[in-house]
Formats: sequence, structure tokens, C-alpha cells
Amino acid sequence: RTTQTHILHVRPELPQPIGCVDYYAMGMADLGVFVPLYQGITSYPKAYMLGTDRSSADSAYWKMRKVMTLGMVNYNAYAPVIQETYAKFEAEITQRQKEMEVQYLANYKTLPLHAQDLLQSFSDRILLQALDVADNLQEELFTRLTSDIQAEYKFAGA
Repeated sequence: RTTQTHILHVRPELPQPIGCVDYYAMGMADLGVFVPLYQGITSYPKAYMLGTDRSSADSAYWKMRKVMTLGMVNYNAYAPVIQETYAKFEAEITQRQKEMEVQYLANYKTLPLHAQDLLQSFSDRILLQALDVADNLQEELFTRLTSDIQAEYKFAGA
């Protein structure tokens, strides 16, 4: 288990702001979603800067940690749900990255501020979407867990 996982991708043939990407997952790789953090971004959404050792609904770390924790409650049943959802999201990110990088390359020499805005906007959008995906997963997993508990521990009422 880990608190964070990184895959570093260095592409020296590209401008440094988009040529160096840290694919970052909060937590273990197996149950985490990898989001691209380009070297050229200058800020992160607020949720990514929050977090302590106490669970918090406004912290990106804790949103991701809650999904992982629910996944570990019944790994064989819930891990595939997490992995499939995150794989689909990561595939969408990959396509959007390619599109953004084409736009970035078309603008970075003649309109560098516009290129920077493209990069920052892309990053903010992806990072916020990752939180939405985690929130939706958390609700789906909690619903499944509730159903599983009800099936295992029959309670006819008081």
C-alpha cells in the first residue's frame, strides 16, 4: 500500500511545460486513478491542497482514499468496479491530452499566454473531473456494500 503513486513521462522532443508529465494517483496504483500533472501548470484546484490525517469531504486525498478503502472491504467484488471506472476515465483523459497538446503546440511560440491558459484550463478540468468520478464511485460502492451487508445479515426489524 502507498499514499501516492507516480509515473514520470519525459518527452524531450516537446516543450518542457508539456514534455514532462507526472501521472499521479493518490494512493495505491491498483485502486487509484492516474491524472496527468504537467510541469507547466501553475496551480491546482483547492481540494488537491487540502488534507490532514483526518477524513474530510473537501480533500481530494480523502475522496480517493475513501474509494480505495471501500474497495478493500471486499476486494474481489469491488476492485473490478473501481478499476473499470478509472480505466475508462483514464482513456478519456488520454484522448483529451492528445487534443490539448496539439492546440498547445500550435500556440506556444506565437501565443505563449494562450498556450499556458490552455494547459492550466485542461489540468483544472481533468483534476476536477477526477473528483467527480471518485464521488460517483464512492456512492456506487457504498450502495453495493449496503446491499451486500443486508443480504449477509438479515434483519427483520425490532
